[in-house]
Amino acid sequence: MHKKTAVFAALALLPAAFSAHAALVTWEASGRISDVTGYTEFQSGDTFNVRWSFDSDAAVLSTNNNRYTLDPSALRISYRIGANFSGQLNYQSNRGGFFYLRDNQIAPGKGPDAPLIDGLTFGLNDARFPTGMALIMRWHDTNVIQNQRIPLLPPALTDMEANSFQGGDGADYNFVGQFNHIAAVPEAQTWAMLGAGLFALGALARRRRA
Repeated sequence: MHKKTAVFAALALLPAAFSAHAALVTWEASGRISDVTGYTEFQSGDTFNVRWSFDSDAAVLSTNNNRYTLDPSALRISYRIGANFSGQLNYQSNRGGFFYLRDNQIAPGKGPDAPLIDGLTFGLNDARFPTGMALIMRWHDTNVIQNQRIPLLPPALTDMEANSFQGGDGADYNFVGQFNHIAAVPEAQTWAMLGAGLFALGALARRRRA
């Protein structure tokens, strides 16, 4: 009886590690810088890696033409461009930030007859990036975002109408890069639950062999 209970408990931990819609989500992208103005620390062609964490249940602050402005207060962005240009941006109320969700919106800047897209935009401002460091994703597939819910896993790059990593001051210092890879990063509690489930199954297997 105890063995059966242990089996069910261990198996229950495995799907739980993946199925819960955790509020804090982390995504990571890499790619290459395609255009640089002003910066001497890196140049066009340099690789970049950027990781950002956000609240997938962030409150809607306002709505405009199927673009939803979400609360950016949980947003964090860490980045590395080239060999030495790196840092982390945290939300600061005095500097602000932006977090937009597009759900079946007409593609911005492409006229009234443009196709509908889904999209996400994340951005934070600080002294180095006074107009923001931003991550922009727009998908052809309008089923990516449904009922204003953010997917836990980023959809494939091949489904994107646009993807970019960009920042600067809006005048003399600017850069733009394109993704060549994007993926979700499991949170620490997900790994802990997965490890606990595997450990329980391993212990049960050893008891049976004994």
